Amino acid sequence: MVAPRHVDSIHGLSTGQSFEQKDAGACLHTPSRVAVFSLEEQGRQMVNHVRVLLLIANAAWLSPVFDQVDANALRARYGPRTAEVFDLRPGITLSVNYGDNRQICKLEIRPARNAPAVIPAAVIQQLVDELLPPLTRGAPKRQFMACAGAICWSLAEYDAVIIGQSGGDVTPNPEAPNPLAVIQFRSCEASKQ
Repeated sequence: MVAPRHVDSIHGLSTGQSFEQKDAGACLHTPSRVAVFSLEEQGRQMVNHVRVLLLIANAAWLSPVFDQVDANALRARYGPRTAEVFDLRPGITLSVNYGDNRQICKLEIRPARNAPAVIPAAVIQQLVDELLPPLTRGAPKRQFMACAGAICWSLAEYDAVIIGQSGGDVTPNPEAPNPLAVIQFRSCEASKQ
């Protein structure tokens, strides 16, 4: 930035007297001197002021775009959660879908992105039993298994729930993470999402 020239008098005006804008540029009073700015210097200052104002306006306008969204803001805008995800084991997650009154409707055990190379069928059964112990399922009804090539899916119906789970060890596919097991409660229907 170019510093203004200080003079004791300009165009016949002495320090402290009133003045009007002259062709040479604008003048500003200081207690002991008069500062003279050329039109070019004024233009630079104006451009800098405009830049600062635009920066402030853009920051105020764009701040909602770059702010972190939190759960409270989402709940306030879209209502209560209808689903949640929990980490059951390293590489295995549990998705919970809720119905009315936050009643659990469906549980899905899925491989996570960091899933092990193979998830044994015994681990899947252990997780199903941990989430829904056999005594809480009600009386057993039908049970069957369906296979397509090397992939098998077993289905067991009970009074209270329907449980579908992999019939063997699972090699997770990160591009198509199919569930390892699904537990559907008969007492409710999952909320529409």
